[in-house]
Formats: sequence, structure tokens, C-alpha cells
Amino acid sequence: MHKELKKMFLALAITFALAITFAWECGWVSTPHVAAAATVVSAPTAATPAAPSVAAPIATPAAPHVAAPIATPAAPTVVAPTAGTDGAPVNWTGILLIGGIAAAGFAAFYFYRRWKRTKNPVIVDKKGKELPQPPTRKFEQAELILPGDARFADLSFEKVIGQSEAKFDIMEFLDFLQNPGKYTKLKARMPRGVLLYGAPGTGKTLLVKALAAHAGIPVLVISGSDFVEMFVGVGAQRVRDLYQDADALANVYGWCVVFIDELDAVGGKRGGGRGDGGNREHDQTINQLLVEMDGVTTNPNVITIGASNRKDMLDPALLRPKRLDRHIEFFNPNRRDREELFALYLPEDIRDPDLDLKKAARVTATASGSHIEAMANEAKIFAARLGLEKVNHKCLDEGILKVRMGPARDSDRAMMTTDELETVKVHEGGHALVYWKETGRAPERFTIIPRGATGGHVEFSEDYEMLRTKKNLETHLAVAMGGWASTIILRDGQHDTGISSDFDQATRIAAQMVMRYGMSPMGFVTVDALAESNLVSDNYKDKINENINTLLEAAKDKAFKIVSENKELLQKMIDAVGKKETLLSHDFEALLQGCDVNCDDEEQPPKDEGDKPEDKDPDIELPETIDAAKGDKSAWRSITDKLKPGMPEWMRRGEKGKCKTCS
Repeated sequence: MHKELKKMFLALAITFALAITFAWECGWVSTPHVAAAATVVSAPTAATPAAPSVAAPIATPAAPHVAAPIATPAAPTVVAPTAGTDGAPVNWTGILLIGGIAAAGFAAFYFYRRWKRTKNPVIVDKKGKELPQPPTRKFEQAELILPGDARFADLSFEKVIGQSEAKFDIMEFLDFLQNPGKYTKLKARMPRGVLLYGAPGTGKTLLVKALAAHAGIPVLVISGSDFVEMFVGVGAQRVRDLYQDADALANVYGWCVVFIDELDAVGGKRGGGRGDGGNREHDQTINQLLVEMDGVTTNPNVITIGASNRKDMLDPALLRPKRLDRHIEFFNPNRRDREELFALYLPEDIRDPDLDLKKAARVTATASGSHIEAMANEAKIFAARLGLEKVNHKCLDEGILKVRMGPARDSDRAMMTTDELETVKVHEGGHALVYWKETGRAPERFTIIPRGATGGHVEFSEDYEMLRTKKNLETHLAVAMGGWASTIILRDGQHDTGISSDFDQATRIAAQMVMRYGMSPMGFVTVDALAESNLVSDNYKDKINENINTLLEAAKDKAFKIVSENKELLQKMIDAVGKKETLLSHDFEALLQGCDVNCDDEEQPPKDEGDKPEDKDPDIELPETIDAAKGDKSAWRSITDKLKPGMPEWMRRGEKGKCKTCS
């Protein structure tokens, strides 16, 4: 507002100066008048002592000699009105004309600016481009994104990974704007609105930013909470102001997009039943929003895009066609998309060549796009903390664990007693063992380093993306029971509070299998559908509990059986994690082959050149000689003496195989 006032005052000063110049040229104001005005200002200081001594003697003799000849030319100078003053005569007609011209010019300039802002917006220069600037907006809470905004210059649709269907629907808007002929030829209309919904962090707002960067039309961005107010009528007035601004922008640019983030805050279902003023205010606000989106005088060139995580909370009238025509759901990225996201946030110039992004994508099955960005950022921070030039697998592992489970709590680990630490090793080892035996795949990680609310954890790789089978769910039940089974067997029937989260997880899975998925003898009936019609009796609830307990008992028996049959392997795992604190997937392979896993993964010795067959002595027939020397240590020593000194350690010990850790 202060800029407008400055412009008005500047226009007034220029107009006044032009009016004085014009009056001067026309003779309405002359030099004697200006000098007389100056004399009038300075006269009172000098005239007071001279008045009694000069006025009487000079006035009487001057009257007969000067009055007659001077009276004739003095008449047009209007001396009579100012006869009793000491100043020169003033031209009041000229002054009034000057003021009138200045006022008329100022009024003309003011009304011309108002007309120009509404009919022909001001052209402003931005980043070397001349863009039409709309008039001052009524609803200033909304952020206006104009075409060519430098904040979104480097943003493109390629950076929105994993939402190909959503990108296709949004890019149709761009095609309609750029090539409207092929649509209007078939009498197709532009969709009036789009609803973006789905899990948080999946790219809804990012996709709208990409649209704003490439659409070439203005975008008004606002949150649903900006309409909410405790005073009745304020929210509805804000909605009207917002769409009036959008209409003005559409008249200038042809189209305008209104993006309302967190739409459920303003577009929730009406009639909440509270009966208070807040509910009436909400109803009035959404009623005004419905009218603005599809009313009698709605501008068809204003497109509304809403984003929400809760589609079920929105009012049905808001979801109908011609208001929100398209409903686009966003999903968490799949394994391929997660790998691409890691490659996007960890480009080749800052990541180690040996960094395995496929493994990172495999262990982050439920992560969203924002989670992956946070994991990559934490990996960069950890690498910078260590003084590394590139991000390696240790940094990425730390970033993934920190985002998913929290930072490592070394102080809590130092305060744990020996008995508590042993219980954690046995408990987590049971989870790892049952998963290993049930799936045939080694866990990705088994650690006793406390993170978040856990004293240790086991990390698995999932073999599904969207659908889960009954076998998969039964495996998860058995894995959840594995920690309890190992504690009971190896800790002499010990019960502790660490199994509470496992029981909670197993109960939830079993309840979903019975009440929702139809994976029990009760049949293919969902309890939620029966509850809506009040068809769930007490006897039916008892049957549900019985079937849930049956699933949990089966999982418990399976876990106890696996732990009882593999006590020795479980003890090896517990001993190894006690020395190393963290076991990775290749460490489990080493345990199966009876190799040592005590060396650090970061300091594995490189594979020896003697491991290659072409480096061995060609005069020795190694396979036949080794078979002949089985059981004879002296013969084995003679063979090893003839081989090159660079032979691997596993071959010197006479073992059949080797592992990644010991090679």
C-alpha cells in the first residue's frame, strides 16, 4: 500500500509543478507577485520600528504628487482589496486556477490508474521478461506463483518418480492449454477440478509445483486451514476473495489454477452435529466453496486442484463432476522407483561406485518419496561428518536406520546390564532364525545397537509390493513369535516386557486375517460389513476370538519347533553378534559354512590374486592331489609349500569353501 501512496504523492507534485509552469507562462503569476510574497513574509521584523517615524511625514506630501498620475495604471493590479496591508497585491484568480488544474490532473491520473489496473494490467519486468501483473489482490494470504518463477526453474516432471499415472493426468492439462483445438473440435471441455489423495510424502505437492513451473499460467496456492476462522462469515468471505482474484488472473492470462493443500480442513463433511458456531462457520465456508467451484456465474477458466490424505472425510458434494472431476490416487513407490529415487538424490558424482542402490531399495519396502529423500540427506550429512568425499554403504545404512528407527542410543547401551544385553541378543536372534528358516533368505541386518524404543532389531527384505498371501502373513506371525520362543528356551522360561510389541503386532495381523481377509474357517465375511448392519452377535465375537487364538497358537508352535531344532545355529548367531554387534546377510552365509565373522565389514581384506586358477602352478594337478591328500596332514603341507605364497587362508586350512568375510 505504501508504494501506491508514493506514486500518488509523486503524481500530485508533478501535476502541481506543471500547473504553476502553465500559469507562469500565461501571466497569471509574475515576478513582482513572487517578490511581494517574499516581502510579506519578511516585512513584520523590519516594519515595526519604522512605522511611527516614516508613515506620517511621507504619506501627506506624496499624496498630491503621486496619487493622480499613478492611480490610472494602478487600477488593474487590484490594490484596493489589499489597501490596508503591508504586502504586495495577490492574484487570487491565478492561484485558484492553479489549484483547480492540479486537482483535475491528480483526479484524472488516479482514475486512469484504476481503470488500467482492471482493464489492462500493468506490465512489469521480471528476470528479463515482461509479464502481465494482475491488480492488487483481495485475498493476500494466498501465494501467487507467476509464469517463469525462478524458484521452480529447475523443477520438472522427471523428478516426480513413481507416479506415472498421476503425471499423465496432470500433463493432460498442459496439453489442453497448449493445443486446445484438438479437444474443442470434439466439443470436449477442460476438467474443472482434480483431487490428489493418498499417503503423505508421495509427491502430491511436488507434482503441483512441476505444473506451476511448466503450465505458463498463474497458480494461487493456499492451505485449507487459512479459511478456518472462529468468526461466522469470515471463511466464506475469504473464499469469495480468493476466487475473485482467480477470475482477475484468468482474464489476464486466459487460465488460472487454484491449489488448496490439505483440502479436508475446509472441505470436510457438513453437519458435524455439534450445533455450535464453529460448525456453522465450517458449513458456510464449504457452501461458498461449492458455489465458487460450480455455480451460476462460475468462470470456466479457473481450475481447482485439491490435495488431501483423507478422501473419506471430504463432503460428497465436493467430489462430484464439474467440481473435482478427476480423483488421482498416489501410492508409495515400488522397488524400481525407490532405486531411481536413491539415484536421483545420490547422483554418481557424490556416491561411492560400490554403493548398492538395489539393496537400499529392497530394505525400504514401505518408504515414501519424502522418506527416501530424508534417508539420502542423512547419508550425506553422515559422510560430511566423517570427512568423506563420497557417500558409501555405511553412510547410507546409517541414514536409512536413522530415518526409520531413530538415532543410535549409545548411552543407553552403556547403561544396560549384562543380563539385559544377553536377553536382547537371544530375543532378536530368535526373530532372525525363524525368518531365515521360514523364507530361506538371510536377514539383511541383525543388530543389538539400541535405536528409538528398541534395544536391537532385525531387518528383513520383503518379497511383495502390493499383495500379501496367507503364507506370507503366517510367516510374519511365526517371526513375531520367534523372539518369545528363543527367550523361553535359551533363558530358562524367562518372561519379560520386551515381547509386548511382538504380541501386539501378531494380534493385529491375526485379527485382519480373520475379520477382513477371510483367511480362517469363519468364511469370507468381513466383520466391518456386518457391524454396519448390527449383525455381529456375542457368539460371533467369541468365534472371532477363537479363530484369532488358533492362528496365534499355530504360529507359536512353529516358532518353538524351529528354535528347538536349531539351538546350535542360534547360539552361533548370538555369540557372533555379541562380538560384532551387527550381522549382515553375508555374515549369516559365513555362519552356515562355519567361518569366522569377527572381522569388520569395513576392513575386509581384498581377494587374493592367488585365488585365480591361472595364477597357480601349472605343474601341480590341484584337484586330484588334494583328493589324494585328504586326511594326511604331511601330504597337505607338501602341496601348500609348492603353491604360491599368495594362496588364500581358507585353502591353507584345507577347508572346502570360502565366504565373503574370510576370503
